[in-house]
Amino acid sequence: MGPGFVRRPGAVIHYLTFGNKVKPCVLFVHGGGQNNSAWWRTIPNLMGEFFCISMSMRSWGNSLVDDDDVANVDPSLMGGDALAVMDAEGVSSAQFVCQSTGGIVAVRAAFESPERVERLIMSNSIAGFSDGPGPGADVAILSALWDPTENASAVSAEFYARRDALAKEITKSMPWLPHERLSVEGAGRAVTPYHSAFKAYEPALAHLYDTMMLQNVQALRIGTFKKSNSLINNPVMVTPSEFRSKYKGPVHFISSTYDGSMPWEFAEYRAAQMGDNATFHLFEGVGHASYYEAPDMYNPHLVDVLRGNYMDPIVRFGSLEMLLGGDDDEDDAA
Repeated sequence: MGPGFVRRPGAVIHYLTFGNKVKPCVLFVHGGGQNNSAWWRTIPNLMGEFFCISMSMRSWGNSLVDDDDVANVDPSLMGGDALAVMDAEGVSSAQFVCQSTGGIVAVRAAFESPERVERLIMSNSIAGFSDGPGPGADVAILSALWDPTENASAVSAEFYARRDALAKEITKSMPWLPHERLSVEGAGRAVTPYHSAFKAYEPALAHLYDTMMLQNVQALRIGTFKKSNSLINNPVMVTPSEFRSKYKGPVHFISSTYDGSMPWEFAEYRAAQMGDNATFHLFEGVGHASYYEAPDMYNPHLVDVLRGNYMDPIVRFGSLEMLLGGDDDEDDAA
């Protein structure tokens, strides 16, 4: 294991390395509730086959922004943060595994330097993408989930109603979904870091998760968490079509039935918007932190994806154009 720091505009980025550098690289980016220690249930299962880097986003963990200025938690710089970490380790390209808010880092890196991102794995994350056009009416996922004017820590009944209504509406645009796949509504699919049942049957691990979250001293001090709505719903996000105009590599979305922060319906929709070379996988019975809650399910699946062996059992529309409606005359003829 090796720690490292890189100086970036407005911040110093802290990262950890595991394994042999001659092996293929996987770069991990945590979510809003963790830091570069988050992947302790995953990386030991990979480091025999891969060189693993785990970085802390700016203001999380020991990645500190200058002058305690929350303005330095700038999403436009986050992709460059990851690329700078790779440069420091002499890594030309890597597969990116990101969770939740960490999607901002991975999407920006792939958009800015597509040749350096071999594969993008969005684990319980749709961060980094703006909405773009949708089938029929516009689908305003961002405004439904992350309104920049709202306090991210204030979850109301109105939020659940808004989220669930859009989730129900968006499934109508995806006729390939299995009939048995049902949406969880209300607080049953909450916006907590992990599902409430996890705390009941794994109280020690839930306590450890919460304790690791409290190690984000600067983020807590300067209020990064309270501003996470505006961090996720930000001006540098790219639409799926803009993203695909630059990044052609494989994109894989992982989601969970009880994820209320970034529900599976929206991850499935983003996968469809990515068109060809995009896949999706759903874990049953776990919440937003599937990598932490269910490593026995998560780790074998992740290895399968990293090796390029995963075959998505669902056949979606084959292109973004077809998702957006295609040619009505051709549909009628068919």
